Amino acid sequence: ERTYTSILTPGHAAGHLCFYQAETKEMFCGDHVLPQISPNVSYLPGGIDENPLASYLESLRTISRFEVRLAYPGHREPFGRLAARATELIAHHAERLEAMQACLTEPATAYAVCRATFGEALSLHQLRFALSETIAHLIYLRETERAGVEEQDGIVFFGHN
Repeated sequence: ERTYTSILTPGHAAGHLCFYQAETKEMFCGDHVLPQISPNVSYLPGGIDENPLASYLESLRTISRFEVRLAYPGHREPFGRLAARATELIAHHAERLEAMQACLTEPATAYAVCRATFGEALSLHQLRFALSETIAHLIYLRETERAGVEEQDGIVFFGHN
């Protein structure tokens, strides 16, 4: 019997919505904000979201403006301090962007940047998530003109702009 405001929060997943209840100051945030880990932000081919990290960061800024007493994530227990957690996630991605940009002293493939960032000890499942997240970050770097892209013999290389 309550009314919720739906908030479009793309980035982690296309079409992701959070739901806010103003009277109780509660938000169902799903996988958009998790209390202990960073949600995966992946580039998926097919034109759904050409810059998912930009979408995710903007979505974090959007929900951080709501006064939230209790947030209900898609995993783990409800938590408070949603705005602070959103700020932590923004800072995490800023650090990750810096680390990936530092890998571009020489032109490198997304795979090489992924391995330099996430290491070699990944299962195939983990590698798939790490690589798609690396691509999302490299696209963001390209779109913000912090990295350039060139293709040689069908292979895409990222480097300093």
